[in-house]
Amino acid sequence: MYYSNNIITTTNLLEVMHEYNVKKFVFSSSTTVYGEQETTKYVETMKRGETTSPYGISYSCAIWSWIIISKYT
Repeated sequence: MYYSNNIITTTNLLEVMHEYNVKKFVFSSSTTVYGEQETTKYVETMKRGETTSPYGISYSCAIWSWIIISKYT
């Protein structure tokens, strides 16, 4: 379920955005991709840690899909 929701849906969205030449969108993230941190303040520039759940793993994959597609399309 997480795989479908996070990875496939994100990839489909990015493909349609590319098809219609959409250059920007707001991506709301989840702190689960940062794993266990010693801080309660999370920022986008933080290194992603080891995720502790299947949801976090699939969400991290979705983010990497976005990064790869945005760089090479």
